[in-house]
This record gives sequence, structure tokens and C-alpha cells, in this order.
Amino acid sequence: MSIICQECQENVKRLSIICQKCQFYFVTWQQDKPHDCKVYGFKSRFLPAMVVFHSSGMRYSFYKSKIPKD
Repeated sequence: MSIICQECQENVKRLSIICQKCQFYFVTWQQDKPHDCKVYGFKSRFLPAMVVFHSSGMRYSFYKSKIPKD
């Protein structure tokens, strides 16, 4: 079982990336992998922005705010 490091968690918070407000973020029905990123095409236990930063050291660059429904 992998764990996202504290440094990655802090960097994502500092960069103000809120995956739940991104149009590419989805919640899955899988209890072990509840987070889904449609751009990168993966499901994870952790928020996609944290996984991307942890694995590449780079900021999640495809964030796009959800368009509010009228």
C-alpha cells in the first residue's frame, strides 16, 4: 500500500489545487480507489493532484474549473 508523502500533501495545499472543483475529477464507486481523473486516466486512493505531484514532482497542469449549471 503506497502512501503520499507529507511534502506532496503540503505542496498541493499551497498551490490551492482543489480536485473536487475540477471538471475532470470524478468520484468512483470503488472504496479502495474513490478518486478518478479523466485527463490522466487513473483511479486512486488519493486526490489526483497529490498523485501527480508525488509521482512527477510537477504541479497538476490540467485543472479546469467546473462550469456551474444554470
